[in-house]
Amino acid sequence: MIAVSSDGNSLSSMIASRFARAAFFLIFDDGGKLLEAMPNDTSDVAHGAGGRAVQLLSAKKVTSVVGPMFGPNAGVALKAAGIKAFEARDMTVEEAVKKILQGEMKEMVF
Repeated sequence: MIAVSSDGNSLSSMIASRFARAAFFLIFDDGGKLLEAMPNDTSDVAHGAGGRAVQLLSAKKVTSVVGPMFGPNAGVALKAAGIKAFEARDMTVEEAVKKILQGEMKEMVF
């Protein structure tokens, strides 16, 4: 499953400016079908948002995440959880999902 950090809860929403501070995570199956628009309840914590966001997504069985940038805490948590990360900016969630499914995004290494 794929999770995309988003400013909104629809396919036309823009990729969030920060992964762990995104308003929503949109979760897709491996074929690109939207399964859930999950509000990110870790977006307003003072510290540790990256690790907490990864815990939420890991509990949803997410295997890949798409976001604009990933802080050091998120990177460590993603690596520990075995979740792949892909960087995307300045595009809609729909565009990002198409690109990841077509293999047009490079996996980040932490």
